[in-house]
Amino acid sequence: MRVVLAGILAVFGLCGLVAIVSSLDWFKPPTLLHLLIFSAAFILIILLSYYLFRPYVPSREELEKAGLIETTSHHAVRAFRIEDYNDEGPHYFVKLQDGSIMYFVGQYLYDYEPVYDGYMLCKPRNFPCTNFSIYRHKQHGYVVNLECRGKPLEPEVTYKIKEPISKLKQLFGHELQDGVIIAGWRYDVLRDLLQESSQ
Repeated sequence: MRVVLAGILAVFGLCGLVAIVSSLDWFKPPTLLHLLIFSAAFILIILLSYYLFRPYVPSREELEKAGLIETTSHHAVRAFRIEDYNDEGPHYFVKLQDGSIMYFVGQYLYDYEPVYDGYMLCKPRNFPCTNFSIYRHKQHGYVVNLECRGKPLEPEVTYKIKEPISKLKQLFGHELQDGVIIAGWRYDVLRDLLQESSQ
């Protein structure tokens, strides 16, 4: 609904600007003042549409007070990675201390990956790591925060797989969701099996 209202405001505002411009005497060249007023009005309409109707995103503290945060803590020992494909975000398979495998996927994981400027490391890796906690929205399931407290774990290998979500669905018989614990699989077996699907 907010998006619709923002669109309506932007459309009517721009139509008003067009009407004003159309009423000007085009036989006289526009002055710098006219151009400045038009540009300022255009920018003001766009900013007003954004600030009035931008979606409200509650903070982690607000969600915790409302009882909408589910927190789980884990200890990890190993990990491997699948590259992003079609903007779905990177995939991580993390072996936990109890031997189970936890699966992660999503664009939010980019916030925890290393950042390079050429060959220079600007920001080190934060996730996967040996000790982390996940703060997840109880109703909608998305990750509100991923708190990394342990030592970073560099992925043992990174695979490049075309349409990895479809390949994983074929392998497991269903689509894997972010944060799911994969039961009944050995880490080494899964890693080597996915290597066969890599390009």
